[in-house]
Amino acid sequence: MHMAIPELQQHLNDRCNAFLSFAEPLTGEQFFAPLDGDKWSVAENLQHLYLSARPVARILAGPHEFLAQFGKPTQPSRSYGQLLADYKQTLRETGIKAPVSMVGRAEDLADRSAVIDRFVQAHQGVAYALSNWTDDELEAYYIPHPALGLLTVREMVYFTILHVDHHLNLTRERLTEQR
Repeated sequence: MHMAIPELQQHLNDRCNAFLSFAEPLTGEQFFAPLDGDKWSVAENLQHLYLSARPVARILAGPHEFLAQFGKPTQPSRSYGQLLADYKQTLRETGIKAPVSMVGRAEDLADRSAVIDRFVQAHQGVAYALSNWTDDELEAYYIPHPALGLLTVREMVYFTILHVDHHLNLTRERLTEQR
């Protein structure tokens, strides 16, 4: 059973709030310092999540017809759990890394509140834009993803949710290991 739009919006907000609850009490050094020596800092993770959610929010807020160029889905969306399993398998098999356009630049990471605000605004933008869609429309269009190929709109929203969780879990583990 697929998540309905209100459930998608709730999950997206819940996952963002979970990341914020994790990040808020961190010291400046914990927020900005690289993790595990050379892995992204908390700030870099938040900036990456902002950069990857922003185009999704823009696409969802725009005319649905724009997505017709990617073809029509021929089968229903995968479940959230299946998409998560497929994403983890893709990461394991390909070792794919975020495109340069999805990596935070130093000049965008200087202001902690701006990093957090952008993260929140992009994800709220996705949740808000879903109000312009029906459940059937989430199954009727594709959005290209750099690692997973063509995803239905519903799958892209699932990805946006699981992506926050993925980075929260990685960041939490790495920060805990450093202490």
